[in-house]
Amino acid sequence: MGPGSRRGSMGGGGASDSAERGGGGGESVGYRLLLQCLNLDNILIFLRCLLLEQKLLLVSCRRSLLTPIAEAACSLLSPFEWPHVFIPMLPVALDGMLQAPVPFIVVCSL
Repeated sequence: MGPGSRRGSMGGGGASDSAERGGGGGESVGYRLLLQCLNLDNILIFLRCLLLEQKLLLVSCRRSLLTPIAEAACSLLSPFEWPHVFIPMLPVALDGMLQAPVPFIVVCSL
């Protein structure tokens, strides 16, 4: 990855499977997962990278956490929106996409 890229790793962080399925609105579940899996410093780094329109690669071995957390983090931009490429789950066969010369948010599972 180039100098404008950032790679974030989201661990289990104590999020349970019941929290992932949640009973309330989907967005509140995403925020809960975001706060459980990333500390404040990493959330601020993520937000800074979004605002600077950098490339973001989110990686975790817990596939079910990735997309809700990425969507919740993007919603922190409100009232703005992410106008660039957002790939909620990149297949390994398409990893060449990571060389694209545009800002993106790509979610990959290990």
